[in-house]
Order: sequence, then structure tokens, then C-alpha cells
Amino acid sequence: MLRLRDSGSATSQAIGPKARRLAAALRQGLPIPDGLLLLPDEAIELDGLRKALIELSEADAAQRESYGGAEAMDELLGAAPVKRFAVRSSAMYEDLPGASAAGLFLTKTNVDVQDIGEAIAAVRASGESALVRTYCGGPVTVTVLIQPMVVADKLGVVYLDSSARAICEERPADTPEWATVTTHVLPADDPSPLAVGARALAAQIQDEFQLTEPAAAYVEYALVSDGSVRFLQVRPAPATPQAMASAPDLWTQSADPELVFVQDQEHNPDPLSQAQAALVAGVADLTPGLRQSVIHGYLYYAEVPGASLPVLPIERLAERYNNEILPACAARLQPLEQDLLASDGALEARYLADPAACPLSLSQAWDAYRAVYRHYVTELSPALRRARQHMDQLLRSNLGEPLSQHGDLLAGAAATSVARLQMLWDLAQPGSREADLRRYLARYGAFAACWDVAAPCDDERPERVRAMATALSAQPPPSQQLAESEDRYHAAFAALLDRLPRMARGAFKKLLPLARAAQGIAEDDDALFFRAQRLVRWALLRRGALLKRLGLLDFTDDIFDLPWTASALSCGEREDDELEVRLLADGDAQRLRGLSSDGKKSRVHARSMVPPVRLSRGQPLWTPPRTVVLRGFGVPGPAGLVRGRAHVIRDLFSAEPTLPSPVDGESDAILVVPALLPSWAAALWRARALVADSGGLFSHGAILARERGLPAVVGTRQATRLIAEGQEIWVDADKGHVYLMPIASPRT
Repeated sequence: MLRLRDSGSATSQAIGPKARRLAAALRQGLPIPDGLLLLPDEAIELDGLRKALIELSEADAAQRESYGGAEAMDELLGAAPVKRFAVRSSAMYEDLPGASAAGLFLTKTNVDVQDIGEAIAAVRASGESALVRTYCGGPVTVTVLIQPMVVADKLGVVYLDSSARAICEERPADTPEWATVTTHVLPADDPSPLAVGARALAAQIQDEFQLTEPAAAYVEYALVSDGSVRFLQVRPAPATPQAMASAPDLWTQSADPELVFVQDQEHNPDPLSQAQAALVAGVADLTPGLRQSVIHGYLYYAEVPGASLPVLPIERLAERYNNEILPACAARLQPLEQDLLASDGALEARYLADPAACPLSLSQAWDAYRAVYRHYVTELSPALRRARQHMDQLLRSNLGEPLSQHGDLLAGAAATSVARLQMLWDLAQPGSREADLRRYLARYGAFAACWDVAAPCDDERPERVRAMATALSAQPPPSQQLAESEDRYHAAFAALLDRLPRMARGAFKKLLPLARAAQGIAEDDDALFFRAQRLVRWALLRRGALLKRLGLLDFTDDIFDLPWTASALSCGEREDDELEVRLLADGDAQRLRGLSSDGKKSRVHARSMVPPVRLSRGQPLWTPPRTVVLRGFGVPGPAGLVRGRAHVIRDLFSAEPTLPSPVDGESDAILVVPALLPSWAAALWRARALVADSGGLFSHGAILARERGLPAVVGTRQATRLIAEGQEIWVDADKGHVYLMPIASPRT
């Protein structure tokens, strides 16, 4: 048994960093309660220990008098020595620069001297807890520090950063550590005992690690009723892991600084698979006026100055599309579709069971995809954009209003989409048969949930089609909605015609039908794209199935997570398909599995990021969504904006501290809790981010989040009340904002 004041270099390692620093500060004359130390293997003789604690409390009363606080303390405690104590851990794995273990080991406060033995046993046993084992990788022996209780009005934490700025968080002593806090800043020249003592303790951290600059540190303290201060602990502030660059740097280093890139949120809001990224790279030569780039999984595009192409006159758009482009694309797609589809035009069912049986040629599917893409990017896309621009310019120049304010002018123009939705709606009506589903799939089976070759098509997931039909059946028939849309169009046309100057009405009457026709062509063109994408998908599925059969991949779909190149997509066909895939795999199963695993992980990680909407000459621009925003204290991580699915815990004490099972080894769960209790530390290690109703930046939970590099927002007051389980949320820990995304309805 050692006195804290008397512990020296001989015992410094055994007593742990917490006690070692307090002992050094106590010897320097700082107001720190003296204490007793029990080494991990030290036997306890309770009667002798209790006697020593009474003597310690008597010495503490004299110590308080030397600090000028004895009179006020005696009013609270009476003349008798303190008989209640704090029993604290001082383990070797606590309060280290990269492993604070803040709050994970047990502390017992307000312990009566008669109960001291049970408290010591509990604190020692905390080194064996599952929580500590998870954090430290195994059990940890614990030195026990026993100090007389400090009866305080307020408890606080001072955070001193490397610039010597000091921020204080304080709370009433009778409230929990995660309660609502108040904050204030200590000026650099503040002469108060709190400021002077906190900086002296931070200097101790600097000396301990032989740093050339001031150390960032947390200093815990207590304020008594007369305003005097007692210091309770000092620990180095955990540095945020720097395994990745800061959020802006992640994006600025990945884009051409001479161009302005815009995220393709309309077609590709989610990260692309490795296979789809290869498709993007493989058509780059077809787009001299357009630069596309996949940055951290997200698709961006930029117009290249001075690289314009001839634009098809919008007056010829419909004729050119119907008489030339559509037949040319169909001529490339239909012969290959015969290898994929049954006689009724829907997917051949046996290929679902064995994709290797599908005879599709990858090189031919890739050539067809490029042919459809060439028509789109060189003719259709510029002409469609020009049609909308002409109408927009006419309205702006005559009324000062953009086309976006007059959406009803294009209402009812998407007849193709309505026809598809009507067939879906009919599938959910009484009397619908399997033949009706096959007819739908024959016409629209190539449609998928997103523009990614890795996404299953509708004809692979008939249960999804049925679910969409059921969801749609709760609404009026789409054909009825189309008629109502056309009524809105006619009303909008008449109203706008009256408002336009007389000289502009002729141009408006001529231009509007062209813009509406362009809208319909854009819908038809989507169907062509899905058909071309389906061919490439099934040619890849065929190879994935062959690689799986050879034991080179675990799952057929793993083929989409391999880093395909344009040359691999256009490879010539060999007579022996199994020989070909052996050569593609280079005979190395472990290498292929590793590449596929890396591809999956990169896509899962990219899904946690919020990509900037624009990269303007290397500078990222984020636009916060217009939705519910919660505000609190931010604990920044290295990844900037983070998004994920909320896992909401409304009762910390009855819920198990776990998260939903991770996807591909990485959880997308953002933990939403009333407070960041250390008991949830194991769950924190698997979370993507943290949101809490209460707490401060320097509470134990926030310290653990900062140490782990997890972005967190605390003190939001109402997160658990407003956020729904599974809801998508964005966490901007730099600003202390949480964005609640609308709960999406099923996509059709």
C-alpha cells in the first residue's frame, strides 16, 4: 500500500499513467487530493486499510486548509474527517495518447469506509470485463487509487489544444457525466487557479512525451462552493486517426483541377461497382466533349471547353430517332437478346439457376453497349439538352422565369413510363395471371433499380416486380393520372400563352411540342440503355459462374467487384470458355478473392461518404439537403460528411449494446443514443458515426469517439425522439449538424 504523494519512479510503471501524473502534480503543489494506491496483486488487510484511510482524510482536511477551502468544506462535512471515498482505476491501458480507455474501467464514488473492500474488488474486476477485453484485446490488471471524496458544486473538464486555447465544460455535480453542459473559454492570460493549474498539468503531458510544442490535454476538475478548485485527472487528448486525408483533400486530389465536375445525382446517386466503373472508362473515347470520372465510387462529369460536337437540330430529333437511331440500336441488341430470352421475350428461366449456360459473348455485348452509348452521347443527349435550353431561354427572355417553374408544360409527355406503370398496376388487380407477369417482363424486364451493371434486372427478381405492383395498386390507375397530367398541361399552356408577349407566342407554340417530344424520347432512350446494360450484365454473370465453378470466386456476383478494364471487356472469344476464364484469373484463386473483397469493401465505404455536388477546379462543394436539421456539439472525424442508417436506442439500460450485423464486414449503422455511455464502447467500434441527445465534447463517450476517429454530434436534445429506426441520416461533425433524410417510398 502506497501513498500517492510518496509514489516515485520505482513504482511509476506499476501504478499506471493516471496515478503517476497525479502524484507528480501533487508533489508540485497543485490542489490534488492525496490518496492510497493498491497494486494489482497486493493483498488487502481491511482493518489496516480503513485506519489508513481515516488518517488520509485527516491529512486531507489539513491539505484543504492550505488551499484556503477548509472553512467552506467544514460547513458541508462537519468537523469530523471525511469518511467517504472515491475508488478509481489506474490501469496501464488508461490515459495513453492513442488509447484513453476513457470511462471503461470502473470508478466507485461516495464509498463509505466500511464498504471499501467491495468497491476495491469491483474496480479490480472491471479489468476483466467484456468491455475492457474488447477495447484492449484481453484482460488488464488494475492498480486501485483511493482518494477522499471532493464535495463539489460543479464538475468540469478543461480541454487545452496545441495552441494553448482552453475550453471548459461544466455541469452540476449532482448530474450525470453525460448531462447537458455549459461551456466557456479561458483566456490565454487568465490568472485564475483553474487556468494556471490546468496549463501546468498539460505541461506535464508535454514533458512526459518530450514534445517540442504544447500538448493537447484533458484536465478534469471539481469546483467547491467557495470557488476553489481541486484537480482530479489529466490525460493526453487522443489524436484523431490520420489513416486517411481530410475530407476536402480526398476529393481535390482525385479530379482534374482544370475542369468543373458535377456529380451525376440523377442517374447514379450511389457508388458504382468496379464493373460499372470499367464501363464508364471504356466509353471515354466516345465523348470528346464530355469528361466522365469515377471519384471514390461516384460518377462525375465535366464539359471540356472547346470540344463541342455538331448538334442535331431539334426539329429533326424525333424523325432521326424513330427512323434511324432506334432501328440501328434494335439491330445491334435483338440478335444478342435471342441468346438470353425465351420465345415469349422474357428471360430464359434456366439461366437463373445456371448463368454459365448463357451463351452470350462478352465482346459482342460490349460492342452493342458502345453502339447504343455512341448514339446517345453524340446525338441524343446534346439534342435533348438543346430542346430544354431553347424553351428555358424563351421563358427567361420574355417572362424572366425558367422552365423549372413551369413543370406542367411537360406533364403527360412521358407516355412510355406511364405505359410501364399501367402494366405494373394491372399485375396487382384481381384475375392477374403468371402470363401477365411474363408479358410485363418481355417488355420491361431489362429495367433495373439503378444504372449499374451489378444491379439485378426486373426479370431476375419477379418478386420485386410483384412488390412494386402491390405498392402501386394503392394509387389511381396510371392511365388516369396521365389524363390528369395532360389536363394540367393544357391549362398551363393556355395560362402561359396569355402571359407571353404577342410576338413570342408563335415561337412558343412551335417550340413546346418539340420540347415535349424530346421528353418522350428521353424516356424511350432509357429503355434502350437498360437493354444494352442487361446484355453486358449477363455476359459477366456467365464468366462469374464459370469462375465460381472453377473455385476461383466464392459467388457468381463477385464478378462485378473485380477491377475490370476496357481491354478485358472487349477480349476476343475463345473456343474453350473454361480456358479463357482460367487465363483471365491467372490461375490465382486467392488473388481473385482478395480483389473481389477489396471491391466490395470500397463500395461499402463509399456509401458512407457524402460526395460533393460539384468539384470546381479541384475545390469540393457540398450542398446540405433541405430537410430536418438537428444541431449539437460536433466531434469531427477524418471523413467529413458521413451518411448511414440510424440505429436508434431510446433506453440504454434495457437495450443490449450491439449494432445490426455489418454488410460485407462494415456496418452502415449510425448509433443514435440518449448519451454516449462508455458501456456502449464496443458498439462504437462498429458504428459509422454517433449522435446523442445529451453530453459534451469532453465526456468519456465523446473522447472515445474522437479516439476511434468516429464523427459524432452530441447535445442534440431530441435525436432519439425525431429519428426513426433505419432512417438515412447524414452527420456533419465539423458543423455539429445532423441531417434527417426523408423516408423514401419504394422505387418503381
